[in-house]
Amino acid sequence: MKRRLVKGILALLAFIPLVGCWNAQEIEKRTIVVSMAIDRNENGGVTVSIQVPNPRQIAGGSGEGGGGGGGGGAVEVYSGSGSTLEAALEELNRKSIYPMFLGHMQTLIFSEELAKQGIAPILDFLRRDPEIRRHMYPIVVSGNAKDALTVQPKLEQIPTYYVRNSIESQIDLERVYDMTLGKAFVDLSHPGKQVPLFYYFKATKDGFAYDGMAVFHGDKMVGALDPTEMNIVLNVREKRRAGES
Repeated sequence: MKRRLVKGILALLAFIPLVGCWNAQEIEKRTIVVSMAIDRNENGGVTVSIQVPNPRQIAGGSGEGGGGGGGGGAVEVYSGSGSTLEAALEELNRKSIYPMFLGHMQTLIFSEELAKQGIAPILDFLRRDPEIRRHMYPIVVSGNAKDALTVQPKLEQIPTYYVRNSIESQIDLERVYDMTLGKAFVDLSHPGKQVPLFYYFKATKDGFAYDGMAVFHGDKMVGALDPTEMNIVLNVREKRRAGES
């Protein structure tokens, strides 16, 4: 009797590892999002656009991409609209063959129009999503945020990586404040502590270029600091001047 009991327990222990991955999803069966852009739509809701790398094009393959368009084939851009961010993401999920995965996002982009109207509901939703990385860069762009996803830089296949590298080079040169989404959450939770700053990009004939940082009062953008004015901000916040170690 004891031997049967022991065998039964061992059988159960051997079975446990097999059921541990019952809900696992292969990475090939996920829509990997590297950037999200959010605009205000004509109905007062939001339009959410996502940038998704096309592995076949990045690898140098000749396969045709999906119907999203943009990025010269290396990426696809898809959009969905809704009265809230959650509703817009649900529409995007319905359009996608595979469920979206937001854990690899590098940048979160807002249109200047939306940023000036207030982004608290959007940030609150993102804060509650366990997939959202706190180390991505929050950005405000002049014009439509979606357009920032379709620009194709000459030196980088994936536009988002070009924008990320541009920001990181400015941080390394100590020309801008190192702002991540996680730091923005903290600053917006304590508005009396620090003024939230997002990276600010302006439209150019070749796409978008870094042009300082957007200044927020609460959850609303109230202006922008050009690269020269960032000297003062860095001196106050970091106890040093930009470009000085």
